Amino acid sequence: MSEKIEGGQDSARNPYHIEGPALISFSGGRTSGYMLKHILDAYGGALPGHIKVAFANTGREHPATLDFVRDCSMHWGVDIAWLEYATQAEHRTLLIDHATASRHGEPFSALIRKERMLPNPVARLCTKNLKVKRLEAYARHWLGWKKWTSIVGLRADEKRADREVPGRVVPLKLAGVVKADVLQWWNDQPFDLDLPVDEDGETMWGNCDLCFLFGRKKLEARLRADPSSADWWINEENNSPGLATMRDPSKAMFRGDRPSYRTMQASVLAGEGIPKGGWNAERDCACTD
Repeated sequence: MSEKIEGGQDSARNPYHIEGPALISFSGGRTSGYMLKHILDAYGGALPGHIKVAFANTGREHPATLDFVRDCSMHWGVDIAWLEYATQAEHRTLLIDHATASRHGEPFSALIRKERMLPNPVARLCTKNLKVKRLEAYARHWLGWKKWTSIVGLRADEKRADREVPGRVVPLKLAGVVKADVLQWWNDQPFDLDLPVDEDGETMWGNCDLCFLFGRKKLEARLRADPSSADWWINEENNSPGLATMRDPSKAMFRGDRPSYRTMQASVLAGEGIPKGGWNAERDCACTD
């Protein structure tokens, strides 16, 4: 986590005016895109030198997300640093771009091999290493910052925006922006994220395609739309480090309190629903849409 800068945001002023140094965490979704454009507009269309933008790619984002990050940069004339986890890279961070970004889960797989375990709801190795630490490495080692404010795209209608996190600023919460505001704004723009929204107004395929923190409803909808999206997750569970020596194979799963990805994929392919259980509720993975 970045070190706290006192006075990183004065809510009495324009919420999109950010004291620096500050790093905008751009997730590649509509909400973070809305936030980025409004910060740009607050500075006359160009970010001052003390504010930078970065996108951390896990390799499990939908291709449309990668296209959207590229399009935001091109349409708005803003530099967005693309980052990826790599075990052998300097500071375990690669600077990439749209053309060279991983699209088949390579950074995620490399992390699993390095840590010799699958992430799970308790040990969220993916969020920590594929997202948070990559942004920190970029700010510290490429930008040369010792202290900075992290700018995160959480809306006023998201409970996780209410948590006070040292060094974090949430301009959309301060501005009172809710989901409907974001969707309406994008309806009036010359380009958009090429992913549909569901009946709840949530972007389909946002963040990692089949994140283990998603609830049953979202996972089932995504699997029905593309059953093959489970293949990578199935492969990682089937080849989990140490699987051969495990007495309890359920420990070689992203979550032991629900069916495996293979079982869920098979249920959907058979025209059945994913078996219900006590794991239905979604949890905050710190990856925003």
